Amino acid sequence: MKCGSRPRITKAILALGVALSSSLLGENPSQPEDLLRFRNGDSLHGSFLGLGDGELRWRHSEAAEPITLRTDKIRRLSFNGGRARKNLRSPSFVQLADGDRIPGTLVSLDPERLEIDTEFAGRVSIPREFVSQIAPAPHGGHVQYIGPFSDGEWNIITPPDLPATDNPEENPEENKEEAEEQDPPEAPWVFSGGAYYSNGQLPIAVDTHAGDRSRIRFTLAWRNRLNT
Repeated sequence: MKCGSRPRITKAILALGVALSSSLLGENPSQPEDLLRFRNGDSLHGSFLGLGDGELRWRHSEAAEPITLRTDKIRRLSFNGGRARKNLRSPSFVQLADGDRIPGTLVSLDPERLEIDTEFAGRVSIPREFVSQIAPAPHGGHVQYIGPFSDGEWNIITPPDLPATDNPEENPEENKEEAEEQDPPEAPWVFSGGAYYSNGQLPIAVDTHAGDRSRIRFTLAWRNRLNT
C-alpha cells in the first residue's frame, strides 16, 4: 500500500483497525472484552462497534442497545483486553513528526521517501518530510520480555504466614464469625487493558530469564501522591 501523505496513512491504518475489530466481534464469545478508559479515570468493559464523526459506538452486556459515546471524553481504547491477538515479529518502528509510531521493518530510504514492511498493511511508503525517527532496534539488543499481555504472566509475592500467638483473651469462634461477615478482600493486583493496577502494598514480579546485565523500561502512573 502506497500513500502520498501522512493523513492518508493514518486513515488507512484506522480503517483497517475498525474493519478487523468489527469482523471479529461476536465470533468468539469467550474472548476478552474491549476496554474504554475515560479522562476522569472511569472505565467501561464491552465491545467496540465503530468510530466516526466524533462518536464511538459501544456494546455493553447490561445495555439492550448499543451505546454512543463522545470521543473527547475518552482517554484510551484497548482491544481484546489489552492483549495482542498476534505478537509482532520485530519491535522496530518508524516515528512520524507528530509522535505517532508505525511498527515495521525498514525496506528502503532515499531523500524523498521511506518504505517499511508492516505486518498489518504490507509495504507502506511515507514521505521523508513526515519521518522524525527510525528505530530498527529500539531496545538496544536482544529483547527478553515485552508485556504484560495477560493476567497470568506476573506473580504476586506474598509474605510468609506469621506464626499463631497464644492469647487467652481471644475467642477463635468469634474471630471466625467476624471473618465470615466481612466482605472478601480486594485482589492486591488487577490486570486490565495491558497493565497491572495495585490495590495494596504487595510486590509483583516476572521471571524474564535475563542475564546479569539488562535494561528495564516501564511506565508508572498513579493517582494523587506517590507513596515511596
